[in-house]
Parts: sequence; C-alpha cells; structure tokens
Amino acid sequence: MSRAEQKEINKRRRALLDALDEQLSNPETPEVNEQYDRLLSLGIPDLKARLMMAEVFATYIWHTLRKDDYTHADYVAELSKLPEID
Repeated sequence: MSRAEQKEINKRRRALLDALDEQLSNPETPEVNEQYDRLLSLGIPDLKARLMMAEVFATYIWHTLRKDDYTHADYVAELSKLPEID
C-alpha cells in the first residue's frame, strides 16, 4: 500500500471517529454512549471500542446512503452485538 493510500485510509478513519465522538457526546443519542460504556466495562480499551463502533457506524452510513431499510434502531442493535461481530 502506498503512503498516499494509507494517508487516505487514516483520513477516513479519523472522520468516522470524529462522527462517533459527536454521537458519544450528543444527548440525543444516549444509546450509543450506553454501548460504548458497555464495551469499556468488558475491559475493551477505549480506542479499540471506538474503532469497533466506528466500523458499525460506517455500515449504518452505507445503508443510509443506499436508502436501505436500515434504521437507527438497527444501528444500535448491531452495536449491542459488539464485540462478537468484530
């Protein structure tokens, strides 16, 4: 993988983590924070928990952009399966 490709991957990862951090601090999405706290209580380190959650969030975005029948509730349900679906 080239340096430019790695840089682009890191940029996308950072954007997903920033969006997830917004959800974690937003009072309108407490269920996302609950799932984060649950992962931490399982002994999963902060960064690993956030990276796993960001992967699920990326799937949610993908479904949303495709206009699939995939709701926020589906997203939270997938988060609740972590770390098993990692």
